[in-house]
Amino acid sequence: MLPCRFRIAALSVAAVLILACSPAVHAQQDDSSPHDAEGNVISSKAVDPAQMRAVMLAAATQVIAPGYARFHAAGEKLVGATESLCAAPHEARLASARSAFTETALAWGHVENIRFGPVMSDNRLERVLFWPDRKGIGLKQVQGLLAKKDETALDPETLASKSVAVQGLGALEFALFGAGSDKLARESGYRCSFALAVSRNLAAIGGELARAWKKPEVVLSVWLSDDDPNATTEMLNELVGALVHGLEATRDIRLRGFMGDTPEKDRPRVALFRRSGNTVPMIAADIEGLRDLFVGSGMETLLPDDVGSIGDSIRFEFGELIDVAGNIRKPIAEAVADPDERQRLALLDIVMDSLIERFDTQYAPATGLTSGFSFSDGD
Repeated sequence: MLPCRFRIAALSVAAVLILACSPAVHAQQDDSSPHDAEGNVISSKAVDPAQMRAVMLAAATQVIAPGYARFHAAGEKLVGATESLCAAPHEARLASARSAFTETALAWGHVENIRFGPVMSDNRLERVLFWPDRKGIGLKQVQGLLAKKDETALDPETLASKSVAVQGLGALEFALFGAGSDKLARESGYRCSFALAVSRNLAAIGGELARAWKKPEVVLSVWLSDDDPNATTEMLNELVGALVHGLEATRDIRLRGFMGDTPEKDRPRVALFRRSGNTVPMIAADIEGLRDLFVGSGMETLLPDDVGSIGDSIRFEFGELIDVAGNIRKPIAEAVADPDERQRLALLDIVMDSLIERFDTQYAPATGLTSGFSFSDGD
């Protein structure tokens, strides 16, 4: 249930209309059983293991592998742009490097909620993006490297052995957009070399992930085996978990991390990627990636025919989230200070809350799957 933080300020006519227009908002029978969009009691469907494997393979080949390939390609482009900047500093080259950073960050946003497979090895997930950083540890470490001009941080091999907080997108954003970064347009030096090392590190990690997922049957072998009757269910639970926990993380950490109960309690300075102006675009990328995972994998096909409207409702709410995020165009500090923009941010919270509940109370019971522990519980 949505906390009081946004109900008074944000449950506007627009919010009511969006939720009312959702195919799943209809009167339900007065009992405790889960219902579909038409109010029919949902009963679990016994899904064919072969169909479940087909869904997981589709997720791998149509969504996950292409997503990592795009992240790798963006990382290589980032390396090229940063190399050019360091070789011949210029305002146009700094702009290109910054643009390449944004492309790389958003490409990561589309796949960052995949929390299984090779990304969970060698701290790859945290090395790409160390967040949340509630105590500002990463920023302090990056500032320390820049102040000391630590030469060991300029070699991707030795950089990879340092704190995860100085290896990825957070560190690179400060190098390219933080205080003093405008000098990169006029002079090369340690800061640019550090940015190049981090760019190469990101491209290398992207390459490792892209190569691993070129053979999805190998990555998924632990779940595709016919020897374990529970393997297929566990496999699909990973996808449902990625969707639910991805939405929870986007809501609880990315959005509520800076947005308070009232405008007076907003903290835009702690928002992810606020220096580069990518706070809301990153939220949108996360949501788009989760939408693509649901649609591209064919997870909707696991629903019984008589509750197919659940899939319609999920797609509808994903679409609303993407549309609302696309209409928040101001830098985050200006957005929270603008009543209209802030209301759109609050609307994101409302619709994400509804979508999470729909997965937990409708999709999961209908398919016999589960999202596992709640991200927000911290278990």
